[in-house]
Amino acid sequence: MSRSRSNIQTLFRRIAQISVKHFLPAALQRQSRTRLAPFESLEARLALAVTVTNTNDAGAGSLREAITTVNAAAIANTITFQNLAVGTIALASALPTITNPAGTTFSFSGTNAITLDGGATSAADGLAFANGANGIVMNGLNLTLTGFDSGLRFLGNSTGSTINGLTLTANTNGIELVGGTMTGSVISGNTITANSSNGLLAAGGVTGLTIGGTTTAAQNLFAYNGDGLAFRSGSYTNTVVQGNSILQNTSDGISFTATSGGITALQIGGATSSAANSIQSNSSNGVLVTQGDYTGTSIVGNLISGNSRHGIELAPAGRTLTNLAVGKSGQGNILQGNGADGLAAFGGTYTGTTIQSNAIQYNASNGVSINLQGGGAAFAGLLVGGPNLGNTIQGNEMDGVLLNSGVFSTTALQGNVIQTNGRHGVHFLATSGQKMTGFALGGTATGEPNVIADNVGSGIAGSKADYTSTTIVGNTIRDNGIGINLTDASNLTVGGLTTASKNTISGSKTIGLLATGTLTGTTFQGNSLTGNPLGVSLLDAQGLSLGSATAGGGNTIAGGTTGVRAVGNLSSSVISGNAITGQTTGIQLINATGASSATPFFVGGAATTVGNGAGNYVASTVHGLYAAGTMTNTTIAGNIFSASALGGNAMVLENATGLTVGGSTAGFGNTLTAAQGNGLWAAGHSTGTGFYRNTLTASKTGAVLINATNFLFGVANNAALGNIVQYNQVGMRAMGTCTGSGVCYTTWFRNTRNLLKTAKGLVVFPKV
Repeated sequence: MSRSRSNIQTLFRRIAQISVKHFLPAALQRQSRTRLAPFESLEARLALAVTVTNTNDAGAGSLREAITTVNAAAIANTITFQNLAVGTIALASALPTITNPAGTTFSFSGTNAITLDGGATSAADGLAFANGANGIVMNGLNLTLTGFDSGLRFLGNSTGSTINGLTLTANTNGIELVGGTMTGSVISGNTITANSSNGLLAAGGVTGLTIGGTTTAAQNLFAYNGDGLAFRSGSYTNTVVQGNSILQNTSDGISFTATSGGITALQIGGATSSAANSIQSNSSNGVLVTQGDYTGTSIVGNLISGNSRHGIELAPAGRTLTNLAVGKSGQGNILQGNGADGLAAFGGTYTGTTIQSNAIQYNASNGVSINLQGGGAAFAGLLVGGPNLGNTIQGNEMDGVLLNSGVFSTTALQGNVIQTNGRHGVHFLATSGQKMTGFALGGTATGEPNVIADNVGSGIAGSKADYTSTTIVGNTIRDNGIGINLTDASNLTVGGLTTASKNTISGSKTIGLLATGTLTGTTFQGNSLTGNPLGVSLLDAQGLSLGSATAGGGNTIAGGTTGVRAVGNLSSSVISGNAITGQTTGIQLINATGASSATPFFVGGAATTVGNGAGNYVASTVHGLYAAGTMTNTTIAGNIFSASALGGNAMVLENATGLTVGGSTAGFGNTLTAAQGNGLWAAGHSTGTGFYRNTLTASKTGAVLINATNFLFGVANNAALGNIVQYNQVGMRAMGTCTGSGVCYTTWFRNTRNLLKTAKGLVVFPKV
């Protein structure tokens, strides 16, 4: 072949010399001798046409001979399958790699369909293109490649190539890209199915390539492969995967595996609906992303649904998965109907990775699962949402967002709508008290708060962990089963002292805030709880600060049946500085105790400015405060209690023992008023209960004692502990048996009648 090429070149030079000598004037002959190069470039531009006229493995007219011919010519060429109708080329050995750098076009003429079968080649490649074999054009061929290691393999740079309309099936890999520059190259409109490893494998960085496209004709079908598409470490600048159907693959729809460095600058999907990939019904994940740097890589605008495992799984295996964008403004993915979570992120460092503007909905488990390893595995750096970039996380069968235990430094959930999920909106889950620190749920800047609404369980549930530096601020939490549910959650901050920090918790089906267990260091302050049947329920809740004496620290608890209910061991818990209004009962205490005098339960405190100090302002209809049962080491001090209903009571004590109402310190006294009822209504066994330095005023009756035994209304030997009873129609009415009870050192002032006493055993000192 090299001798033929030499003869052709000699012929062209001879023609040129004859033309110059015989047909040009002498003056131009000299000028033209310097212009022989154009005649040589004309030779280089000639296209070589080679035909494949049979389906033989080798010999004249075979595909093998055609490839050998175009490689030797090294000029632009066309390989035409000529008049073969339908046929199969069964290869006994690998075909030569195409090395021609000038462009090779494959075409059919009078041929309907060709199958290239490598079943006997010991897993060689079907068609392989060398580094620098540019301009490969396979456009609209009815060509099937089957039985190979890779049906097509590009071994390096291949710019300006078009792979369209092929069927690649039952290979190990349908297409393999070793890596390199493919600027202007397109792989589109192909059927890539049932390849045992990958439909398409990019084994190294590939730049400038389009896989698919934005028209129906450009769509590739990747189905029934191992992975639909697999990408390995490297740079993918200007490479896009868009408009493809990636369906029913036996492993992941798309997988990213970075063994070193990362997978950078790759785009999966796009800004328009036509750029979306449909990644559906794959046997594992829709998309799997492992460790590495993903700077410039984005997964945007795709439909990822019905996959057996997760829609997207982020799995850095405890290492780093940085700078990946899953969704962008106006380019969110739809992750729906997947068999596990919409998006699951395992433990690791996610600095710069964002989950934004996606619709994550109707998945069989959770919408988003953060730190799927749990058990305390470290997790940091992920942003889910953001100002004006929030996700819609809705209708998932379990939690909207599940956070398994771990260290969540610089991880945030902001600006999202989390609604109608089957369990909790946001669920902090720690099974053995592990750390869940440094997480931001909401925020104080514009666009950072989340809306958490209409979830079947709790809007937010937190359990069994140390929450140091974790904050829940600025969120709207409405119409959930329970607004916020905390169990053994220590050092958590819910709300704050500024207006922007306030969470609004409203319309819960049962309880606005439910707190139980060890809550040491946890503060719930500055929040608004409105329209919840039970505003706050404290059940054996130790160490909680509900409100505070600091300006802005009080919660507003309005509406519903009961503002605050406290039951059981409430050691070191404090209810202070709150405004509790509009309920049937403002505060209800049932067997509410502190463990010791060193760890008391305190309602209120020394305060003169309600809402900004320790005292609570409680304005309810029937009962401002109701207390019953054992109240050892419990103190109610510095509060204002009022009731507005006919016959209502500012405070009810019923068989309440061991309770201190008021105290020995100035400012600890409570103010009780009920214009149509009683300031104080006390009945039953009251051993150890003392009522000191309080003011009962502007009521129909200041105090009513009915069969109240061992109740100390002041102390006989300490005038400083006496109460003030003033401006009432009747100062006190005592009835029944009040053995062991005393009314001592009371200041009676401007009551219509100070004392109506028919009770047995009651001591009044000094006598009235």
